[in-house]
Amino acid sequence: PSRGLGDVYKRQGYPEADASPIEALLAQEVRSRLALALQRIPEHYREVILYRNHLELPWKDIGERLGKSEAAAKMLFQRALAQLREHFDDTWSS
Repeated sequence: PSRGLGDVYKRQGYPEADASPIEALLAQEVRSRLALALQRIPEHYREVILYRNHLELPWKDIGERLGKSEAAAKMLFQRALAQLREHFDDTWSS
């Protein structure tokens, strides 16, 4: 049996598993540009984004891992997101 792109996405757990081909292509492009933007920000920003968004750690744990207070970890995260947004936007204009 033929396996379409949707089957591949379903096996890999992507949310666009049931998306149209153009929607799946757009989602792939967004992921690619996000990865590029992440590479462009400083490592300590990538780290705090990883702890919060990927590992879903609580702020207290993030602060401890970074040697910062909970409030400082939150501030670092906000700055990281601002810089990530800026670099993500730049990927669409380059």
